[in-house]
Amino acid sequence: MPRSISGISADGKQFIDLIDGLTLPPLVRNKYLRYILDEHHSAVYAYGVLALRGDSDMGEIEEVLDVVAANAEHYIMGHGKVIRGENGNVSGPKP
Repeated sequence: MPRSISGISADGKQFIDLIDGLTLPPLVRNKYLRYILDEHHSAVYAYGVLALRGDSDMGEIEEVLDVVAANAEHYIMGHGKVIRGENGNVSGPKP
């Protein structure tokens, strides 16, 4: 999944900005995302990114998907573990 931010501007138009390859520290990246939202006069937005979490020394690394959706009054963030099949493609939970 490419890193991207998507939103709806104040006039109801959707925008999507791909931000793959953005190698900024988290604080600076968040300021840049805020800049994008301000430039589009965003009313709502969603942001998604794949990340690795855990302790590599303990061999406890897992791939997760972080998703944020927000407007001026509400903010929600979700995290989910990514499950991959033998071929490396994302798969669903096994029954």
